[in-house]
Amino acid sequence: MKQHVQFGVEALEAANIAPALVNVVSEHHERLDGKGYPASKTSAQISKEGRMLAIADMYDALTADRCYKPGMPSQKAMKILLSEAPRDSTVIWCRCLLNAWVFILWAVWLSCRTTNWPWWPNKTLRH
Repeated sequence: MKQHVQFGVEALEAANIAPALVNVVSEHHERLDGKGYPASKTSAQISKEGRMLAIADMYDALTADRCYKPGMPSQKAMKILLSEAPRDSTVIWCRCLLNAWVFILWAVWLSCRTTNWPWWPNKTLRH
């Protein structure tokens, strides 16, 4: 399972994707406390973009339907993300980026509810 990061990196490199973008993908399972994978990078070594992708990836993992589990409601996923980012800690998520993620997702959700955008994936905002 953990090899998917390396497989993704190799596929992007083979497609001549810019090295900076490949680096971001390579960091999406790193943790600020150094307990992530594949390189066990610490907070000083993880790019801001890699941190943002990690938050988006975790949100997707929680809310998307998988063959082994149904996706959970957006609100429950947000609770989990926020509970893993205490205000005074940088163990897993960068709190300021997580706060921005929550704000942006809320703003998009609110806009879609008021304008009824057809492309918005309603299943991710189940109640």
